[in-house]
Order: sequence, then structure tokens, then C-alpha cells
Amino acid sequence: METFSGWIREIVSLLIFVVFLELLIPRSSMERLIRVVVGLLILVTILKPVVLWIHDFHPMEMTLGDNVKTAAVTELDPMRFLQAAYEQGLAHKIKAYLLEKGYGESDVAVVMSADNEGVTVRSVDVSVSAADRSAVQADICKTFDLASDVVTVRQGGR
Repeated sequence: METFSGWIREIVSLLIFVVFLELLIPRSSMERLIRVVVGLLILVTILKPVVLWIHDFHPMEMTLGDNVKTAAVTELDPMRFLQAAYEQGLAHKIKAYLLEKGYGESDVAVVMSADNEGVTVRSVDVSVSAADRSAVQADICKTFDLASDVVTVRQGGR
């Protein structure tokens, strides 16, 4: 939400600047050129979050496995790439969920397998500093619709 409000503040301040700029610049033949440049600047400011979002989730730069960046998607088996993307996404969601629920920082490792049917979860290994590991396991299983034999919760975490 903070990012969104910062983006809106940036757009509003740019618009205020543009209004003052148009008031200060005398009417001339360059007025159309100035309006085009200002319009492009406003467009870039509005599209900035979209461009950043696309860059963050670009598949060529996605971190897979042991924090190794892939050089090119074509080097990987498409099913392996899909599997690694699902593993990384689920691990991130579980970590965020545990932090939100007050279990503290955790380490999460997800192992999945991919076949023609799709991607299935084989194991989820979680290290948390919370005292009641069975409650954490039940919470993860219920929230993410996982079988209890798939989820292992260990004492540890950060």
C-alpha cells in the first residue's frame, strides 16, 4: 500500500509541476512539442509500476533451485521450469503466511514433482521458532490444502 501511495504522490506532484510549467512558458510554436514531451513524461510515470512488475517477474531472471539465475528459459525443460516456479511460489507464500500469523521468521523448502497430469506437492519442510509445531503443521495443512504427511515442521527458524 505504501508503494501505491508513493506512486500516486509522484503522479500528483508531476501534474502540479506540469501545470506550473505551462503557466511559465509563453505561447509559442514550441508549445506543441512541450506538451508532447510532458505527456510522455506523465505516461512513463504512470506506467513505471507496470514496467517494474514485469521486470521483477520476467522468466529469464527468475531464481530457481539453489539461488541460481537461469540464463535462458529454453535451456530448461519446460516442465522443470514450471515445477521450480511452483516450488518457489509456494515456499514464498508459506513463509509470508507464517510471518503474518505471528510464527516468526521461518525457513521453508518445498519439493514438487511434475508430470503430464500437472504439478503435485511431495514435501514441505518448515523450520519455525514457534513452540507448538503440531499447531503450525495443522495451520499450514488447512490453509494450503495439503495432506499432513506432506508437511514436516521442525524446531529452528530464524
